[in-house]
Amino acid sequence: MDIKGMLKVNIINLILLGLIGLVYYLFNSIFEFSFGLTAVVTGLLGLAWIVYTLYSNYTMLNVNVNRDHDIDSKNYAKDVLSKLYAAGKRNYFMEERNRLARAYESVVSRKAYLEKKGRERRVYELYELTEGQILRNIIDSTEYISTYDYISGRDNGYLTKMCYDSELLVDKFNKLMELSVSYDDTTLGYDTKELDDMIESLEKMRESGKGRLRG
Repeated sequence: MDIKGMLKVNIINLILLGLIGLVYYLFNSIFEFSFGLTAVVTGLLGLAWIVYTLYSNYTMLNVNVNRDHDIDSKNYAKDVLSKLYAAGKRNYFMEERNRLARAYESVVSRKAYLEKKGRERRVYELYELTEGQILRNIIDSTEYISTYDYISGRDNGYLTKMCYDSELLVDKFNKLMELSVSYDDTTLGYDTKELDDMIESLEKMRESGKGRLRG
């Protein structure tokens, strides 16, 4: 939920309520309108305020629910990382949580550069798939941490594997980024087979098992 957005909306609602009170004061004390007219006008304004307040809060809640579950939204990744650090006992698996977060941040740090080069390029397609798969790994890791048996403390190495897989994706992505930059700088062609193979592999991972991306 966007707390700041909700606060802004309700501050505006309070200001509007204050204006209704000002209208009542002006009609009743300054202009000396009849009580009946003052009551009708402020009553209608009050009813409109109640409807608008309910509608504005409902809209904010629904917009944020939809946005937080949309993988293309700005809030989605922030929400996923927040859940990772909030899951289970917070003093457990801190190294693994940090490794997963760093892997994600490493990939995302290239987004602005790639967008300038153009979203239609194959490397940008690779970026989107890599970002999505690391987020998927983080979501699965969060579920593991949430359901972990903290009494017995038996770790089957699942988180270590998720960290390794995510860091391996980052390494491969960085390697192909270097090839892409080299190509742009020298205007020389390079073999795209490795790029195509990685994209194909990520697409298969997205559609199968726990690797499937959820938008």
